[in-house]
Amino acid sequence: MRTWTSLIATSAILLSACSTGPKVGTTGGSSGTSGTSSGTSSGSGSASDSGTTGATTDASSGGTTGGGVCDEFLNEPSGDVFTLELRNLTTEPIFVPPALPCATQVFTLTAAAGPDAGRWPTPDCTPTCEENMMDLCFCPGGCAAPTFVRLEPGGVYSATWPGLLDVQTSLPAECLADEATCQAGPCPVRRVAPDGDYNLTVSYATQPEACTPPTGDPFLCGCTPNADGWCPTEAEPGLDVLSGVTQPFMLPNADPIRIDVQ
Repeated sequence: MRTWTSLIATSAILLSACSTGPKVGTTGGSSGTSGTSSGTSSGSGSASDSGTTGATTDASSGGTTGGGVCDEFLNEPSGDVFTLELRNLTTEPIFVPPALPCATQVFTLTAAAGPDAGRWPTPDCTPTCEENMMDLCFCPGGCAAPTFVRLEPGGVYSATWPGLLDVQTSLPAECLADEATCQAGPCPVRRVAPDGDYNLTVSYATQPEACTPPTGDPFLCGCTPNADGWCPTEAEPGLDVLSGVTQPFMLPNADPIRIDVQ
């Protein structure tokens, strides 16, 4: 179990980090988020170099091209695309908040060894190492307040996972562009998810405070479900007590990945 308050606190910490310097921000699905990677080219040292090749500046992009030791911090392209599916097997509607503020994604996926070993999606305002190398770290602008998704009994909410994980590492200063505004140090690098054990997690509420009388407005939790049995509401998560459901799974041969509320 966890509370939405913990999510808000996490977001506050991340946004606070932005004030110290620019930052970036078991089955089935039809919509989702795909991993992105910035184009880079390799730089090489001359015969008189000391032997360590650092980053070179790409004038056309204003950023950094990975060279030598810096290549390992470049993002990998999308791997196999997997379908994620949340099914409501109860007899009542459930209300599912986004996994992160400023996001629509309700699923959290982590390596069984822990989030630092790989997670998706990455928290807001956390640039990848490649984005730091390209001097592209910045916080996104304002976003709409998060709202619950209503999932009817027997309904299915689906999304896609591009088979990528953000794995925590540390970027050396030599991989930054000259006069970079981004910082060296801890950052995630995007990698194709290797074979192994993972956890898929979703949280949900049964009676959101925003919709429960006498203080809440039941109208906020009403909406017309689509053919898959879900719809976005106008109810914002508050101090709700959320139930969490985690489904372990393995790669390979895990598609589709299903998590059930029952």
